[in-house]
Order: sequence, then structure tokens, then C-alpha cells
Amino acid sequence: MTKLEEWIDYMEGEADLKTMAKLGLLLEHSRRDREILQNLMRVRQMIELSDPALDIHEFVEDPSYMERLHARTMARIKKNPRPLATEDAKPAIEIILEPDSAGETPSNLE
Repeated sequence: MTKLEEWIDYMEGEADLKTMAKLGLLLEHSRRDREILQNLMRVRQMIELSDPALDIHEFVEDPSYMERLHARTMARIKKNPRPLATEDAKPAIEIILEPDSAGETPSNLE
């Protein structure tokens, strides 16, 4: 992990205890490292202020938004219901597993 990645993890509160202690010590004694962290925090703040996609938490936390989203989703489902599967129904896609050169079929698709 690079020092930049360590600072980002520190800033986000995701660094392990050893890294937190090491960087905390650097912050106490190194003006340069304090400036690096302050600059990273400024960059993070500029990104948060300029990226509207990051404002989604306001919508998700709003109960009325979630109620409207649920209502719209349910209306779409009721408008275009999918037929229920029956035993004699054919799948939309048929997957044929063929053995590889060693004679084995891919186990992750079975």
C-alpha cells in the first residue's frame, strides 16, 4: 500500500490500528504530512461539493422519496406483469454445458 493510500484510509477512518498510530505520530511531528492530509481533505470536499451523484443520501434517507419510489416500482410491475413460471414453460435462454479439454464441465455454471 502506498503512503497516499494510507492517508486516504486514515482520512476515511478505514486504516488499521497500526497504520492509524503511525500516521497519527507523523501528524504530530511532520508539518509536511499535516499539509498532505489537509490537501486530501480539501480535494475530498471539492469532489463532494461538485458531484451531484454524491447527494443521493439525502433522497434515500427521505421516507417520502422511498414511498414514491416503491409506489412507482409497484405500478410498473402491475402494468407489465411477467407470466408465472410453469413446469412445462421453456426457459428464455438455454445454457448448454460442454466439457472442456479435460472432460470437466464448469462447476460455477452448474
